[in-house]
Amino acid sequence: MIITTVEVDAMTSWVQFFKNVPMALIVFVLMESSIFTKEYESGTLVLALTKGLHRYKVVLSKACMLVILWTGFYWMHFGITYLYNDYFWDNSIAKNLLYSVTCWWVFGLWTIALQVLFSTIANANTGVLVGTGGIVVACYVVGLLPKLSEYMPTFLIDGNSLIYGVKDIEDYRIALVIAILTGMICIVASVPVLNKKRI
Repeated sequence: MIITTVEVDAMTSWVQFFKNVPMALIVFVLMESSIFTKEYESGTLVLALTKGLHRYKVVLSKACMLVILWTGFYWMHFGITYLYNDYFWDNSIAKNLLYSVTCWWVFGLWTIALQVLFSTIANANTGVLVGTGGIVVACYVVGLLPKLSEYMPTFLIDGNSLIYGVKDIEDYRIALVIAILTGMICIVASVPVLNKKRI
């Protein structure tokens, strides 16, 4: 048995940060998957709609709530990690740090947009989870093809390549634009879907 010393620095901490974020996002989606379906089952949404509340306002308000929660928790996590690393080590050794964490934040917003869309389609949170998870997994699998990887929103979760300088900021711009556009499409599409839904 050979015992060697392990050097721990800010890079070690940021790599761990990018390992923890996927689990945090999964927990977030699991916790919030019933944001629409719970109201379908309890009938509370019917009461609000019969009193004149427009359905598009329901979609936008719930989407905004999810975005605010995700943004608050995510950037709080980042802030704690940044201050911790800055106190003990040196954050400057991580390249493109702000851009890499912003890419992950946008990926979370894209996932939320999918969740909102499938929440207007499905009647149970199981359908929301299957739909959202299915699209994310499908994008990940397609992203394994080298020629298509840069076009998938899942390309944004490769934060380690950015902080190590293996990839440049320009490599992520297409995936960033596609994630933002498809996320907006999901939110916009949720309105007519909910309008046609029998509640």
